[in-house]
Amino acid sequence: MLSLLEKSEKERGAGFLEDGASIQIGWSFIKNRREGDKLIVVEPNFSGDPFQETNNDLTCTLKVKAEQNDVLSGLGLEGTPVSFQDKIILSKGCLEKPHIYLERQMPKSGDSGWYIGEVGQPQNELIAIYVYQLLQLRPAIFKVLALPEGYIVVFQNNEIETILNEQNEPVN
Repeated sequence: MLSLLEKSEKERGAGFLEDGASIQIGWSFIKNRREGDKLIVVEPNFSGDPFQETNNDLTCTLKVKAEQNDVLSGLGLEGTPVSFQDKIILSKGCLEKPHIYLERQMPKSGDSGWYIGEVGQPQNELIAIYVYQLLQLRPAIFKVLALPEGYIVVFQNNEIETILNEQNEPVN
């Protein structure tokens, strides 16, 4: 953790180590908060309200970032990060189904670029959720959310069945 803070300080200047300063770590943000004479590092509270609440344990942010890095490095790719506060469009009810696919288009402000649907089924009613909500609904999906636009990922239950690149070629 210290090397992360030192790197952040070097990139952003000494101001990073001040109360309220934040930095993006992949899909999340970590923030400094002063408590008495101590400066602690917090992440959004993803099991509560991440827009208003924080958590003193950075495990969630770092675990997801590590899983995404593993997928990207295994494929030799640079990723396109999402933010926990971005939206994902999905076919209603698909997250409860065992065989789903994710397709990424060009992300826009506030939108991850991801669509999730059930394999072999027409789109039902479309709904939007925040990226962080997948932690409760289908956490296995998180590991692929940093893949670039044009990629398609098929899941069987919580395992990646296949990853297709922009040319619809399997890459895993």
